[in-house]
Amino acid sequence: MPKTFEDQTRPLLLEFVKSLVLELEGKGTIVRSSPKDADVVRYKISPKIVTDEEIRQPSVVSTRDIFKELFEFRNIIIAIYRQLDESVANADVPLSRMISKLIDLQAITAQWRNSQELLDIIDKMDSLTGDEALAKRVEKIITDNNISLNNSIRTAIQFFGETKAIDIFYETGYRSASPRSESERKIDLILRNPDDSTRHTIIIEYKWRRQSALPIKDNILKFLNRIRTINGNEIDRSLFILVVFTIQPTRGFDKATFQFKQILRDNIEFENLEKKIFFLPVSIDNLGLMTRQLQDFVHNNIRFNRKVSFRDQTPPRSNPDRNDHFFDKIFEFKKCTFKIGLLAANSQYWRFGFQFSESYDFPPITSGRHGDNRYASIQIAVGELTEIKGVRHWHRDNLLYFESYQLGDNNVDSKVLGEYEGQSLLINWSSNPTGSEAYFEIMMQGMIIKTKVFNLSRFNYCRIYAWCDYHEFELEADIMVDYHL
Repeated sequence: MPKTFEDQTRPLLLEFVKSLVLELEGKGTIVRSSPKDADVVRYKISPKIVTDEEIRQPSVVSTRDIFKELFEFRNIIIAIYRQLDESVANADVPLSRMISKLIDLQAITAQWRNSQELLDIIDKMDSLTGDEALAKRVEKIITDNNISLNNSIRTAIQFFGETKAIDIFYETGYRSASPRSESERKIDLILRNPDDSTRHTIIIEYKWRRQSALPIKDNILKFLNRIRTINGNEIDRSLFILVVFTIQPTRGFDKATFQFKQILRDNIEFENLEKKIFFLPVSIDNLGLMTRQLQDFVHNNIRFNRKVSFRDQTPPRSNPDRNDHFFDKIFEFKKCTFKIGLLAANSQYWRFGFQFSESYDFPPITSGRHGDNRYASIQIAVGELTEIKGVRHWHRDNLLYFESYQLGDNNVDSKVLGEYEGQSLLINWSSNPTGSEAYFEIMMQGMIIKTKVFNLSRFNYCRIYAWCDYHEFELEADIMVDYHL
């Protein structure tokens, strides 16, 4: 009787399973759970294979991979220590001294103080080989001292993440804050501005994912559900950051970020959180990336600060007067407070102002600046341009003007603020949430020279620009914008 297909393929399948088991055992992924002389050999997952959840109990480290894990631990500790203390960035500091300092900072647990022998071994890692006896000695030290390498890494990277975040946000008035509810007690780090109730609460969670920049889907959903248990009003005023540390290189981060956003989109119950959650993967080989990412976050959501040189631009042929220099960022001004320092750099004549629009779209440079009532503008200016018998002439470079267009009862309002001799100026302005009261203040040499309240309620966006028809100009601007709820 001919063999069936199942009979023919069974030996091949058994051989494949046998080779797969041997391969997994060789990698330390599985270990034997049955006695050596048992008739049936059974296996279980190695204790060193961990999930994305916190491991509270010390793990048993496989002898086979102990040196690999020690190398990983050492490299992570060195990277963290050098980021925390830039003065030793390139110095040859013994790991034992690094560990001692991190214990003092409570970045890792005190069990390491009783493990000097282990620290001495790690200090000599570069010269060590896969010595089986030494590996067993290391394993015994780890077990006797109740040490978990994985937990030590988690604790150290969370300490590093929190320390850097607190430092970066400190300059904008934020401080580490105590939880206000039971739900918030489960959050790694909460940052609030104690002096400004209109500012967002920043909630940060830290994860350690050895082989992937993206936490598994179930743990992302747990993080999102934990957010949803926070008081509804607090969610509305909060921004959330998920920082994931990994040994993976940065080249795969774009894909991980896309997948994270896709998980948010695929779960409609989290739809309202999509624009409030920020995913920051960080490679252990490039810990400085987290600093830059948090600085970008602050720049886009907390405080924008940039020094800009406004200069005359090449105008279009059809409009040779339009040498406008537009700033490259558009603001939702009802959520902003502006503070802008201005200094004219050897410029006799210039204009600097704000243009307002209901939508994100603004008129092209070839259209008139002030003739369309769908847009309004507020500006300060030095000098006047007149044209007599076809000849253009700039004059009155000693006068400072405050002007507005398409606002109030008059389409044009221009007032002389006083004499001007190139002094630095400071523009402060902010709006209430509806835009019905936008308060402008102009200061010169520490004194207020102009205040005015405008109704900007029909607009939502503003852009900053400078110009001077047919004439070269240069303005140095220090632009600071604080974002609020």
